[in-house]
Formats: sequence, structure tokens, C-alpha cells
Amino acid sequence: MVQTENVVFVISSCVALGLFATSCAGMSWGELNVSIDGNFHASGNFGLWRSCDSTSFGVRKCTENPVKQVNPKFQLTRGCNVMATIASIVAVIMAFINITQNGNSIKNGGIGMACASGLGIVAGVIFTIFLEHIKDELNMLRGSFQNGSFYEFQYGWAYFLNWAGAGVALFLALISLYDSRTKKTGPPGALRMPEVTPENEKAHNGCYWVYQ
Repeated sequence: MVQTENVVFVISSCVALGLFATSCAGMSWGELNVSIDGNFHASGNFGLWRSCDSTSFGVRKCTENPVKQVNPKFQLTRGCNVMATIASIVAVIMAFINITQNGNSIKNGGIGMACASGLGIVAGVIFTIFLEHIKDELNMLRGSFQNGSFYEFQYGWAYFLNWAGAGVALFLALISLYDSRTKKTGPPGALRMPEVTPENEKAHNGCYWVYQ
């Protein structure tokens, strides 16, 4: 019989998958605001695949992020986020198959979520380093800006969704680990079957119960 908590595990895994997938396709890992001489204003946002910018005149333009022309750190972020999404898909499928066939096993789903969490964390860390480096460069140029001109970079919603997905996936991996250990050893005070050796098999004709 399928346990309720394992159904919740599968649903929560779908939530983690949704967070990673939305982050991967999202158009706002980073946001840029620009003001020149206090008259011209522009803003832009970029995701892993496309970048868009708009001006105070209402002009908006979106372009693809070429694979060969983007920063290597950005490429690593993209790759890790994609692999985290794929790992989440595999984890959801494995968890669903296991609970329908075995009734209560979520171990394989937990392994997949652990991989997804690790990849999501790596993607978030690399992108943080990438954007902070850009911020440092802009701070060095800030002194040359005059008449209220400025450039400002900040993190977008897709960046935070990646971290949320990594957090949910990590939590599910820990739940799976705890669940597998509990089912293997039993709760404190539970009766368990001792290891059968030739000596106790001859003495007691096989198996017996002991109090842990």
C-alpha cells in the first residue's frame, strides 16, 4: 500500500522540478538599470538563453545569448541548471515508479533530488561569483559617472527560483535518507531480526526476535 507521506514526496519533487524548470527558462537571472545624465533611462534583464532591454522611449528588444560568446562562468551556470532540471525529472519518474511498484520506496527519488540540489547550488554559486564580479567592475567606474549617471546590477527572480529549487531538493534528499535509514534499522525500541550465523541457526533453528 502506498503511504501518504510518499505521495507527498512525489508532489514535492514535482514542485522542485517546477522551480528548476521555471528558473531555467526564466528571463530574469540578472537585471540592469541604467541612467545617463538623468534624462535617458534604460533597463534590461537576462536569463540563461535570452536577454531583453527597454528604454525610456518605450523601445524593447530581446536577443538570444550565443553559446560561444557568453562568459565561461555563465556557460557553467547554464549547464548546471539544465542538468539540475534533468536530474529532477529523473527523480520524479523514479520516485513515482518506486512507490507504485514497491509501495513505499523513495530512495532512488531521493538520490536524484540530491544530485539536482547539488547542481542547483553549484549553478547559484557560479552565477553569484559572475554577477558580483560585474558589480565590482561597475563600482570601479562609478567615480567617472557624472550628472547623476549610474549603472546598477541586481539579481532577478529566476536566480532566486534556482536557489528555492535547490533548497526543496536538498530537503527531499534528507527526508529520503532518513526514511531509508528508519525502514532499514527500525525506530528506537523496535524488534528486529538478527543476523543469522551458522552457530545461532543450529542452536535456535533459524530466526528469532530480540528486543533492540
